[in-house]
Amino acid sequence: VPKGQRWKDAPGGTKEELYLADCLWLRKEMPVVVCEDALSALSIYQECGDLVNVVATGGAECGLLVRWIARLACMPLVLIALDADAVGDKYAVEWVKRLKNAHRLRPLLKDANDMLMGSWDLREWVLSGLKDVGDDLEEEQEVCEVLLCSVCGVDAEMVPEEEIFSFDEWGR
Repeated sequence: VPKGQRWKDAPGGTKEELYLADCLWLRKEMPVVVCEDALSALSIYQECGDLVNVVATGGAECGLLVRWIARLACMPLVLIALDADAVGDKYAVEWVKRLKNAHRLRPLLKDANDMLMGSWDLREWVLSGLKDVGDDLEEEQEVCEVLLCSVCGVDAEMVPEEEIFSFDEWGR
């Protein structure tokens, strides 16, 4: 690792993939928490895996690819839990702009792993975020009659997913 860097990507590695992304195809009915790093993702999964899916971007600026935005747009709810710092806040705004089903869930410490290590109740934090968003969604659903894809605007109930997005045999 070059001096001054915390890590170096392995040859052939990429920050274009989402860590734990398989859950987006396996548990489609569950809300998703998007965080920056693998340790935060694992911390959330450990404490809240029965409540939410969780994926990590590998960095605040990573993962904003059309295929991930499209996949997350098909999920019922996305909570953006990027780090509680200037860069995390900046990119959380980008995610929320691009996903109509996304809301910011700002960590109470630097990130979710720091919260777990500091004995904060991650489950209560996630449940609180889900409740806050749920209250907002109830108000929105009274006005909305049709669920539209937040990427392309197509009525998601009328068009089969395979006709909107194409996936390979691994669901990517």
